[in-house]
This record gives sequence, C-alpha cells and structure tokens, in this order.
Amino acid sequence: MFGDFKTNPKNLPIVPISSLFEVGSSKRVFQKDWLSEGIPFYRAREIVKLAEQGYVDNELFISQAMYDEYSQKYGTPVPGDIMVTGVGTLGICYLVREGDRFYYKDGNTLCFHNRGEINSRFVLECYKMPFIREQIDAKAGGTTVGTYTIDTANKTLIFNPPRAQQDEFVAFVEQSDKSKFVVSNRNLSG
Repeated sequence: MFGDFKTNPKNLPIVPISSLFEVGSSKRVFQKDWLSEGIPFYRAREIVKLAEQGYVDNELFISQAMYDEYSQKYGTPVPGDIMVTGVGTLGICYLVREGDRFYYKDGNTLCFHNRGEINSRFVLECYKMPFIREQIDAKAGGTTVGTYTIDTANKTLIFNPPRAQQDEFVAFVEQSDKSKFVVSNRNLSG
C-alpha cells in the first residue's frame, strides 16, 4: 500500500518516531517492591505475551500506593500509547487499550506516548514490517545483548502518510484479522 521504504515510490513523508511520540520509560521499581498481588507489573516478556495472545497471566505486581504515587509523579500508559520491548525480542509492540492498568519495568520496555498526530494502530502494524525490523536489528547489532533504547527508538524512521491513508490501512488490517478469525474458527469446529 505504501511501497518500498528505501525507494519510497509514492514520495510519502518519512519521519523519526520522536516527531510523533514522546518516547520514555518508567520510574525504576526495585525487585524488593515486587508483590504477589496488586497492580500488574510488566516486563518485556509480559508485553510480548500481551502482543501475541492479548492477555497475560501475571505473576508480578506492585502496591496500589506505589502505582498511585508513580502515576501522579511520572505518568502511566494510557489508551493509544504503544508499549515496545527494549530487551529480549526487540521491538514487539502492544497497543494500550481502554481499561488497561499496569506499570512496567524501566529499560526493558519503552512507552510511546502518542502526541495525537498519528494512528497508533498504524504504527503498531508498521513495527511488524521489514523496514522497521531492519532498523531495530541494525541498531541492536554489535552489542552482547541487543537493546532498543529510547535514543534509538526516537531515531527510528517511519512512513507518515496522511491520516486518512493510515486509517484506511488500519481498517484493512482489522478486516483481515476478522477474516482470519472466522476461517480459524470454521477450521476448529469443522
């Protein structure tokens, strides 16, 4: 729909993530503060499970008091933000939904706070495409353990077509997802 990223035949704007999102992380939560119940505390592995399965059976939590304090002082993810893994499997994204309430591990996970200039689902889908994956892999190379940092995330380049095209692309992906679900359910029940 958008053509090759490197040759950009449709002459679409290509911008760094920093022009569309405020990229950050969380306030550090020490292991001694982890609890067995309370507000879910996600590391990169939980973000990957959320992205792949839509849910996670969480084993780590923080207290309501800590969550309230950190929410007020440092902020927490809100619907439309994108959580992006920064260690392990790099660049896996989860789109924060209405009703989500969690805190996350600093350095392991980045939070892209949408400035309202782009469709977050469009960005989430772009992060699955080779032109983004290649940038992440190139930046992570050369280190013992690959990382996707705030700095490299800010510099990651992405197509920024007009909002109507973004929304059209998202509608196509969502319809495709629905079709896959229907076919999958037919195969299971047939």
